[in-house]
Amino acid sequence: MDVSRDFLDREQLEAPITGILLAVLLHLLAAVLLLIFERHTQKSTTPVASLDVELIDRGSLPTDAPAATALPSEAAPEDVMPRGELALPAPSPPARRRDPPSVEYAPDGLTRATRFYAQALLTSPRGKQARSVLRQSTSDEQMVQVCNSEAMEQLAASNAGPVPDKVIAYAREEVSLNGLDVEAPGAAIRRAGRWYELHYNCRVILEGWEVQSFAYAVGEAIPRWRWEDLSLPYD
Repeated sequence: MDVSRDFLDREQLEAPITGILLAVLLHLLAAVLLLIFERHTQKSTTPVASLDVELIDRGSLPTDAPAATALPSEAAPEDVMPRGELALPAPSPPARRRDPPSVEYAPDGLTRATRFYAQALLTSPRGKQARSVLRQSTSDEQMVQVCNSEAMEQLAASNAGPVPDKVIAYAREEVSLNGLDVEAPGAAIRRAGRWYELHYNCRVILEGWEVQSFAYAVGEAIPRWRWEDLSLPYD
């Protein structure tokens, strides 16, 4: 028996079988890849809706159609501002002149008045009762009363709170008189039913009840329990 011949016959028989199996595997692999490709294509493809187009004869259009609206670039020449020209703003109204301040603030803490009101008050119809009291008073009393009137008018003109209605020059300390000068460091002034500390310096000429200088400072509210001790009226 020839062993080499038998070995060759086996190799010749196994070769066709191996080729057939390899071809079958390649066909199966190609079929699987083709199936995957077709499924992917079906999922990614979006159907496009059909669009019906109708052709219209221009002769069938109505002749009375409204005119097209002009675009902003087609505006009339007079509605367009020429280049190089700017719209000027409306002129501002003239500034109103303010009156000069009626007070000055001094380093000593007193407010110094630059305008005075007592003479105008005492010579007006509103000061009729005060004039009657002044004529029955001594010169010193007249000076104090004129300065009290100036104090009330200055506080009223300052618009710093309610209008005062009464001043007592000697409420907390004695009044000092020196020639034409009156100093009341312990005065009290009433505003809206409450009493407040007041300090004023005043120079007055009795002829005509004219005040020449006035400085003042308003202090803290006076506690109600002190009103009786200071002879401050409740009403």
